[in-house]
Amino acid sequence: MATITLRPKDLLSKPFFPCPSCEKKSFGRLMVCGRHYVRRCYRCGHTESFPLPPLKKKIIYLDQFAVSNMMKAINPVTDAHRKGVFAKGTIEERWVRLFEKLDRLSKMQLIVCPYAEYHEKESMPDRHFQSLKRMYEQLSGTIHFRDATEIRSSQVYAAAICWIRGKPIELDFEPQRVVYGKLDEWGDTILVTIKRKVTDDQVKRLTNFREQVHETMKQIFTGWKLNPRRKLDEYRKRHLQTFWHENLDQYSSYGQRGLLDAAPANVKIVAGVCNIFRVEGIPDNQLPQKMVTFFLDPAVQAQVPYGGLSALLFACLAREATAPNSQMLCPNRGTYYDVEMIATLLPYCDAMFIENKWHEYLRQPSSVKLRSPFHAELFCPGKMDVFFAYLDDIERNANPSHIAQVAKVYGDIQPYLKLFGQSN
Repeated sequence: MATITLRPKDLLSKPFFPCPSCEKKSFGRLMVCGRHYVRRCYRCGHTESFPLPPLKKKIIYLDQFAVSNMMKAINPVTDAHRKGVFAKGTIEERWVRLFEKLDRLSKMQLIVCPYAEYHEKESMPDRHFQSLKRMYEQLSGTIHFRDATEIRSSQVYAAAICWIRGKPIELDFEPQRVVYGKLDEWGDTILVTIKRKVTDDQVKRLTNFREQVHETMKQIFTGWKLNPRRKLDEYRKRHLQTFWHENLDQYSSYGQRGLLDAAPANVKIVAGVCNIFRVEGIPDNQLPQKMVTFFLDPAVQAQVPYGGLSALLFACLAREATAPNSQMLCPNRGTYYDVEMIATLLPYCDAMFIENKWHEYLRQPSSVKLRSPFHAELFCPGKMDVFFAYLDDIERNANPSHIAQVAKVYGDIQPYLKLFGQSN
């Protein structure tokens, strides 16, 4: 069995300052603990704790394509990297620059890029799954969004309680409520993660689900083509009504067969609302009508963001598909995940880096009004320079005292371009 010998100095990190006890320049950082950090002298062992000021980090969501491109850009074992796709001087070098900026700002405690289940689901079938996982954990500090169904159900349940009590619907979009980990704490430089093994069965289930959803998308796309409506709001309202009608019907079907435990996530949300109404004293014979009235109430639809935002995005797709001389093909297999991700997480983010088409849809005047309660700034690869300027402004506008504190705690901040070994 191999023996590893650690000296006291090996447990400490730069920068080293003169020790208050022995006065030797051997007083290094031992650990960062959220609201304070600890220094220890490797010569005399003197240990001291120092408080850290409060933080307010920007929450930036990165779509899977960004995680994938950054991973390939700095990972020397990928085919694209070996072929020089991301080499200096090429247009795709921008993904290296993006990683540099994000990693630096993350280490400066100015931003956090939480990952979500969508990253896991889209990464698992990839042969570079472990590298993709390493990338999104690097930029998130392992902070991640809660299960999407949990986030959506919390919105609907809160609205249901207000509605049944006759009160105005007021929802709490505090980001800390929907993530695991502390968003606004100082992070340590040691990242502890687990190498996760993906089984063939897991990949098969994910692939099958994607295919099932894609078949549904094909049917919806065909329906748009056969019954064009042209106006965005017509598509949006129809999608909202159809979405909840279908879930109410499925709830009834699964409930009658005693199979609610095996029902889709949105059907379980309907079941949760039914339980809330029952607890609030609604008799069983009035529940069906109350449920229909609640879910189809325009005020509820306007206040619960997941339904409204997903309906908006599907409406934008429908309008483009049915536009005169449209060349739009059936949405791809990632469309469902994209819509669900944006509709679920946008209310909790300061910024989102998303695909060009979603950026275009959400920036249209007719869309801006519908998403106006949420102030996330939107960016896309088609306008990467705008995103770079946004990231540069975050550092430029940081309080000088914060910059000084970062230098004192962490020393010189450099992006980790050797995350996967020798890179550019």
